Amino acid sequence: MNCTVSEGMAEGKSIEVSGSTSNRELTAEELLAFRECCRQLQSPTPRTRRRAAERLGDLGPAAFEPLRRALIDLDVEVQVAAVGAISRIGGSECHELLLVALESDQLKTRTAAANMLEEVGGVESIAPLIRAYNQCFAGRSARRQRLAGPIALTVVAALLGAMAWSAAHNGSGVVAMIQLFFFLIIFLAKMRSRNSPQTFLCALLKIADRTPGPGLHVLLPELRAVANDRLLNDRKTRDASRNAVERIELLTASFQDLPVPADASRQKAAQLPVPAGEDEARSQFDTGGGK
Repeated sequence: MNCTVSEGMAEGKSIEVSGSTSNRELTAEELLAFRECCRQLQSPTPRTRRRAAERLGDLGPAAFEPLRRALIDLDVEVQVAAVGAISRIGGSECHELLLVALESDQLKTRTAAANMLEEVGGVESIAPLIRAYNQCFAGRSARRQRLAGPIALTVVAALLGAMAWSAAHNGSGVVAMIQLFFFLIIFLAKMRSRNSPQTFLCALLKIADRTPGPGLHVLLPELRAVANDRLLNDRKTRDASRNAVERIELLTASFQDLPVPADASRQKAAQLPVPAGEDEARSQFDTGGGK
């Protein structure tokens, strides 16, 4: 990021910090704070880096570039602080960086980004949010997880049966059987704890309320799989998925019969047919619903 001194620098009034996508007039005091935050982001102490990321949220668009680097910090709390700072700044580049955060390999960072996108996300957020939602499940798919659960249980049950038979006939295998039983309990607990899709689902539904489009239909099979998976999903998650299916079907009813190819671009969306009388749907579709 380049720092260009404005004419007011002679009086110590302001300094213009120019980035690749935005210009922002900073006072001399803000520039000192900006430079100090950038320096602290290089600190070996995670707490120092986190505080620096938080402070950058008060310095406007000039802070986007260092905050972009903070999104890939080794400490997840620094990443989350960067997400919060980016959301406070706002603007179009804010939305772009929240989508970057949504691709993080850290669940906590993805969840923080989804919480922010719930209020500011548009149709371009739907596909990344669906990917983040699917990452909550083993195999990155609720349908795959639903298949994997019974298979794993069958294998473990078979091993337990074999060990029980061995223990009954040979007097051995009891310890191994107990260990395997506890492994099964831990396995199921881990699979359930991995499930935390409500934040992403809530963000998707809020965006769908604002700008419904046919792209949401790809989520329906996953939601139905969650709703029917009693083994690895608790009742709250199953009920939320059933309600989401009903809402998405209602919101996208006007788009169900439209020929939307999988690779339809935003530029070509306006050429797709729209049901008669759906003027509002046409306006929403033209702004990106065909993605």
